[in-house]
Amino acid sequence: MSRAHQEQNLANKETVFWVIFNIDAILKMTQKTLGTRLKHLKSPRTLRFRLSPELSQLKAVGCYKDNEDERALRIPYHNHRRQIDWSKYPDFTEVIRACAKEAYEKGFTSMFGVQFYGECWSDEQAAARFNMHRMSTDCDHGVGKKFTNFIYGICTAISTHKKITLPGI
Repeated sequence: MSRAHQEQNLANKETVFWVIFNIDAILKMTQKTLGTRLKHLKSPRTLRFRLSPELSQLKAVGCYKDNEDERALRIPYHNHRRQIDWSKYPDFTEVIRACAKEAYEKGFTSMFGVQFYGECWSDEQAAARFNMHRMSTDCDHGVGKKFTNFIYGICTAISTHKKITLPGI
């Protein structure tokens, strides 16, 4: 059986939701908020990847500064930097998927940030703290650079028909 047939069979057998986020929407939101043009982001570009059934949607919130002395998100719960395949740059889908999966498994079910290309950060008060150091333009294709978080909101599904949305996002 070919790899394509195996993948199709797996997709048919599993209950898996597709998480879709559109970098074009991120670009428009950032440009509107900051009044700048981020030429390094290609528009439009949609990334799709599978997560567990508990996660039905990620909402790309945006790019925010962090501070080493007063972290916006205080718990570094996963480091995916050594697993980054730089030959796939600028595709950070695997990093974002790993951070989302680990966040949910660790009980961080509202928001998480990706910092320094592959560090996953969150805490119990992430929704209240993520923007404490203001917005930034120092992100790259859906991940933050040094002391910068690209923030994602996690929307969980109660059933396949109803979704919980995050307040204020």
